[in-house]
Amino acid sequence: MPHSSRAARGFTLVEVSVALWILIVALLAGIALVLQQPRVARRIDAERQAVRVMEWTLEEMRAGIIPLQSTPDVGWSVRSFVIGSPAPDLKIAVDVLPSGTAGLYEIAVVATYTVYGHRHRRQLQTMIWRSSGAPR
Repeated sequence: MPHSSRAARGFTLVEVSVALWILIVALLAGIALVLQQPRVARRIDAERQAVRVMEWTLEEMRAGIIPLQSTPDVGWSVRSFVIGSPAPDLKIAVDVLPSGTAGLYEIAVVATYTVYGHRHRRQLQTMIWRSSGAPR
């Protein structure tokens, strides 16, 4: 019965070492995720701001406040309708193309911005109808 008494004494040094290594790897992975959280939050916040400005641009075009014409930069002051810290280099470009139907226009709004040195690009596409057939 010496074998059964040895098994009842506890864990071997190898088993404890393996368990500690697994615990250390799990803790390091968790710490890496926690350290990345502010970067992820800033990227998501910048994307949310870009989408909000693009939607605002489209609504202004639908309302006829902004003319239906292509432009490399709408020139919005982002601070006027973004809560929090705005992306300092957010640029909104608009591309307007007439579709096959009279009075119907294909609109592509593109936002470009930088977060932590990485350039991002987000695009929204829609169609806008002008009953007169000419853009305003």
